[in-house]
Amino acid sequence: MQSINFYGSHHLMGNITGNHDQPRVASLAGGGLSFNEDARKAGWDRNITVGSDIAYNKMACLIAFTATIPGVPVLYYGDEIAMPGAGDPDNRRMMRFGNLSPKELELKKKVAKLFGLRAQHLSLTYGDFNLLEASETTLAYQRSYFDETTIVVFNNASQSKTITVNLASVPTGVLQSQFGSTFTYNKGTTLSVELPAKSFEVFVASGK
Repeated sequence: MQSINFYGSHHLMGNITGNHDQPRVASLAGGGLSFNEDARKAGWDRNITVGSDIAYNKMACLIAFTATIPGVPVLYYGDEIAMPGAGDPDNRRMMRFGNLSPKELELKKKVAKLFGLRAQHLSLTYGDFNLLEASETTLAYQRSYFDETTIVVFNNASQSKTITVNLASVPTGVLQSQFGSTFTYNKGTTLSVELPAKSFEVFVASGK
C-alpha cells in the first residue's frame, strides 16, 4: 500500500516475479530449495527441483498478483511454467518450450489468461485500487475504471475456504468469474467465493 500511496493507482513501476540475482521462486515455494541454505552452493551440490506440487499454485498466485495490481507486471522467463533453480547461475537455465508436464502446462495456460485479461480490461491498467481485505490467509482488492470493475481474491490458507468481502463500490453489469470458481454476489454489499488452498479468482463486471 505504501507504493500505491506514493505512486498512485496508475504508474509504470515494474512488479517482478523473479530475477537472475535470486533463487527461483518456484523452488522456494515448493520446498525444493530451503530459505535457510546457501542457494548458490545448493545449485552446484544437487539437482534443484520445485519440490512439492504446491509450488505451481503459489506461482499462479504470485503472477496473478503482479498482473492485477497497479504498475507494470514483469515476468522473469520460465516463471510461467514454474521453472526450478537455485542461486546464480542455476537460476539461468535454458528455457524449456516443449515436453512440459501437465502441471507446467496448466500454469502456463493460467498465466496466458491472466495477461490476456490485463490486456482486455482497462481497469487492470488504469483503475483505482481499493483494498478490501488483507490478512495472513486472505487478500482481496477491487479496481475500477469508469463502468468497469475487476475484483481479485486470494486464499493463502492451507485448506479450502469461503471468503466473503465487502465491496468498495457497486459493480455495474454482470459479475463474472474468470477461472470458474463458485461464488455468490449480494449486489451492492458482499461477494462470497469458494477457493481451494493457495489459489485465486478474478471477477470482471462491465456496464456494457
